[in-house]
Amino acid sequence: LKSSTASSTAGLGKSTPSSVRQLLSKELQHAKLLYFGEFHSEPRIVAFQTELIKEWAKCLASSAGSDSVPTRLHLIMEHFSIDMQPLLDRYQRLENGDDADVHHQSFPENEDAAFEQLTSSYKNDYGTEGHDLQPYRELLQLCRQTTKKASGSCPEKNHEVPCCEVYVHGGFIPRNLAARLNKECPDVESKRIFFDEMSNDRGYLPRRGDAMYSA
Repeated sequence: LKSSTASSTAGLGKSTPSSVRQLLSKELQHAKLLYFGEFHSEPRIVAFQTELIKEWAKCLASSAGSDSVPTRLHLIMEHFSIDMQPLLDRYQRLENGDDADVHHQSFPENEDAAFEQLTSSYKNDYGTEGHDLQPYRELLQLCRQTTKKASGSCPEKNHEVPCCEVYVHGGFIPRNLAARLNKECPDVESKRIFFDEMSNDRGYLPRRGDAMYSA
């Protein structure tokens, strides 16, 4: 766990709201970007992540100004590819579904039913990433609840759900395409062709001429 501004690396310890608040106040209060490495689906790590996102969102909400511009926290998860963003947007009510299209239906209001639809579509309509989303139920439902709350009135100060929108993003090349880098690109030239395809043809990476192209 490391932020882009904090010089030290924070250990997991015991996941409690007070310990997370301490971490935020001491290590992360000025951070703009946080990298969180994990063993996928490990209960203690997922619990810590969930508390971290919850408390960070509360911190951002409490420090926001009085204007109507929404406070936002962006969560990029390895479990979702870039191609899955429309699925995540519909789950978080950021994009309307098309109930006439079985693969792009709207999500129900009920949180448990919506999560089950998310996991089903994740597996059956996309199927490229293969992660188990069940351990992340609380985290993903928290994010969905914040987008719902932020669209209306802010909850009470000590409400369980913070008044800050937490957007979930798929930030990775689909696994079946990324696997080609090791399987089909043994030399520099083949790697160059691969990255050109991922950036200029498919749009998964910055395109040639973009500021981040050579990063």
